Amino acid sequence: MALRLSVDNVNFRDNATSIIEGGGKVFATNLTVTNNGFTGPLPQTVEAVAAIRLRGTNLNVTNNSGFGIGAWSVRLFESVVTGNNGFGAGVDILSRARPQLNDATCGLSRRNNDTSLSWGVCTGDP
Repeated sequence: MALRLSVDNVNFRDNATSIIEGGGKVFATNLTVTNNGFTGPLPQTVEAVAAIRLRGTNLNVTNNSGFGIGAWSVRLFESVVTGNNGFGAGVDILSRARPQLNDATCGLSRRNNDTSLSWGVCTGDP
């Protein structure tokens, strides 16, 4: 049985650890995850929102010291994922599959299987 987590109408601000560690599917609506500064030797390698599959509507994942989102697959609607600092290089979304963004904005994306390549879906992607 696959793990499922639903998160609705929640704000996470100014925390010192990962916010959502979903080992399966995460369904999120009206979620804000912002200004979280992760502790440890490599805070830029931590995901604020981590899942195998992330489906989100009206997510605001901004200004976290690591990745905004780390998942195998990402599908976002009406969302903003910007200002995060994955790899210490401003990466917002790290995923294995090309993120599906519908009326959603992100700054930088990277492929989980080859982090030198972007997905070409975010405003700052080459």
